Amino acid sequence: MSPYEPLKQEVDDDEALSDSLGLPTDKDVYSNFKRRHSTTIFRHWPVGEVALVLLVLSNVAWILTSLPRQQSTPRDMDYYEGIGGVRYADDRWKDMIPPGQGSVSVSEDFASKYGFAPGAKSTQREGEMHYLIAGYHQLHCLSVIRDQLYEPVGLTSQPTKRDHVLHCVEVIRQALYCFLDPTLINLDREWPHVPNGQKHVCRNRDALALWAAAQGSPMPGVED
Repeated sequence: MSPYEPLKQEVDDDEALSDSLGLPTDKDVYSNFKRRHSTTIFRHWPVGEVALVLLVLSNVAWILTSLPRQQSTPRDMDYYEGIGGVRYADDRWKDMIPPGQGSVSVSEDFASKYGFAPGAKSTQREGEMHYLIAGYHQLHCLSVIRDQLYEPVGLTSQPTKRDHVLHCVEVIRQALYCFLDPTLINLDREWPHVPNGQKHVCRNRDALALWAAAQGSPMPGVED
């Protein structure tokens, strides 16, 4: 060997040096640390604390599942959204009440024959008195009550409107109690329970409308 020839380096790097000395490398130290702490981290938790965490988590899950959920009321088949807001079967109310709301005048003899109480005397037809066909008045009152469902604030802000509604409630009560309908209607388990489209024996509405038109007369106080 030449005196100037460098010694052959038997140890190339730190890892080889560690191997030769029997020492753990940095990689071994990190691996052992990671394995030891990943497998023993939960062993240092007291059993009571683990149980407390599980109890809290289970309570949170129970609360979330038991919160009341808002359920929308099923809509009736005749319920729809019309122009200007939500309305209920507006088309069913068209043309139900004739012009003048069923206000008519009949002769005093006619009224006497059928035992009617005296009505206001007509200023347009001599010898006749004013009357209002009850069925049309009842429909008018039901319409008044219906309208309040869409603007209930009027009941508190306008005392006269409240009195009108209360008057109409009494009119409807009397009519329903007087003409108790004996028809048997089928029931459903689903809303609205009493389905629309029930069959009833009705009076001849066309004949009544024709008679109301023939005897039609403006109400007292609104005559032209």
